[in-house]
Amino acid sequence: MNIALVGQGRIGELFKNMYKDEIVGIVSPKDNQLESLFDIDKKIDVIVDFSHPYLLDDIISFSLKNKVPVVIGTTGFSDKDFKKIELLSKKIPLVLSSNYSIGICLIKKILPIISQKLISFDASIIETHHKNKIDCPSGTSLDLKESILKGNNTLKDVDIVSLRKGNSVGEHEVRFFLEDEEIRITHIAHSKIIFVKGAYLMCRKIINIEPGLYKMEDFFREF
Repeated sequence: MNIALVGQGRIGELFKNMYKDEIVGIVSPKDNQLESLFDIDKKIDVIVDFSHPYLLDDIISFSLKNKVPVVIGTTGFSDKDFKKIELLSKKIPLVLSSNYSIGICLIKKILPIISQKLISFDASIIETHHKNKIDCPSGTSLDLKESILKGNNTLKDVDIVSLRKGNSVGEHEVRFFLEDEEIRITHIAHSKIIFVKGAYLMCRKIINIEPGLYKMEDFFREF
């Protein structure tokens, strides 16, 4: 499998080190790497994006022209960006996820089931990340919130408390408050390697499937 890697931040660097034999090019202008996917002179089977929204247009242009599927792990997209991604997915298979952890994927699957079964309750999410993380709340927290609301249309909102402390890789705790009792579901990431492995797994899954906008949980039964 020939992989084009977009972005060479912390996760991009890990991805490069773990799967260097399959990477045919790295696009990361700010890190003195290639300026564009069009600068890669080898066949590309899949694009993995752990970069910044400003590189989205280059990814879309290359993907459309060459019919290459895309795995996106970048966060911080605008509504306009999401519309572009949706349009791309009508012609190209694309996986979009803010978190490629199998554990988070499982939690996102069960949250709608829990909230659907509850009648009167409140819910909140507490998330902790390292002090240099830019997006707040995290994309993962927003996804978890969406999963809770999807299961129960009577719940008005889900509070999110975001902490940016130390060098935490990522911790998310979902709390359901019932009368006289409380349910807590916690996920702690001890290493960014889990995100790299999950994204690589999606690369394997997305090749040779029908165009569409997929989430990691769409493939959960195949893990």
